[in-house]
Amino acid sequence: MKMNFWTAMVRLLPAAPCLLLLAACQDLLHLEPMEPADIKVPELVAHMSQATDPELKYHNCKSYLMKQTFSVIQSGAKETMSIETRFQAPDKMRLTTYKDNRPTVIQIYNAGNAWNYDCATRRTTKIPKGLPTELMRIFTQMGTPSMDATKIFKTVSIDMEIKDGYKTYRLICDPGVKGIAPYVFYINGKTYLTEKMETIMYINGEEYLYVNIPADYTWYENNSIRLPVTSTVTQMDITRISKMTDFKINIDFPESDFLPPVPFSHQKQPAAKKAK
Repeated sequence: MKMNFWTAMVRLLPAAPCLLLLAACQDLLHLEPMEPADIKVPELVAHMSQATDPELKYHNCKSYLMKQTFSVIQSGAKETMSIETRFQAPDKMRLTTYKDNRPTVIQIYNAGNAWNYDCATRRTTKIPKGLPTELMRIFTQMGTPSMDATKIFKTVSIDMEIKDGYKTYRLICDPGVKGIAPYVFYINGKTYLTEKMETIMYINGEEYLYVNIPADYTWYENNSIRLPVTSTVTQMDITRISKMTDFKINIDFPESDFLPPVPFSHQKQPAAKKAK
């Protein structure tokens, strides 16, 4: 599955806190049986790729830069922030969250290792191995242009629903990792664009349904890559509404972007000159 239809959606996972959450069991997803699909997973994948990446420019790109603004609405209060995503093939990702144009949190995934960097305290925390790192692996792979669902998830099943004459396909993508719920995608049977993504998050001993609804699909990179401009995420009593502000492929990033920042005091200082 060419993942450009997921790229913008997964970016809307809330910044620092969410990537540390453990996904949970699937009970809240209410995966009631649907009708057997009239196509197989590979055929749907091909349709989705044609709808979003017909020239395979995204699939073949080696890096990309994505910028988004998002508003967080909770208990009637609204807060606006922005997030920048940098991806470098094959498996490096950096997310920087900004508030008032100042970086607040940096998250990095690099070949199985992951870190959080608090910009205020200049403190780096290594993400522990196990479920937290597995979630960041899945998160990164979902935003990796060359990856498809069958490479990311252990199993991918398909069924469909026909309602009011409209067909919707459902992909249930199970990572096969205990403690991580399936990621469920609903695909429009006419446009082959993703209409909704659901999964379960586990926060402070409680499980919550996570719903992401992309919209306003628009062409980028000279009308070759199609991505949702806006996305609405609901989780608990929090709503996050995002808007894409920039997207570019094949950017040259320094390798240091995908390593934890080194505090100035820890950087190598030039040797002092000896007094004559």
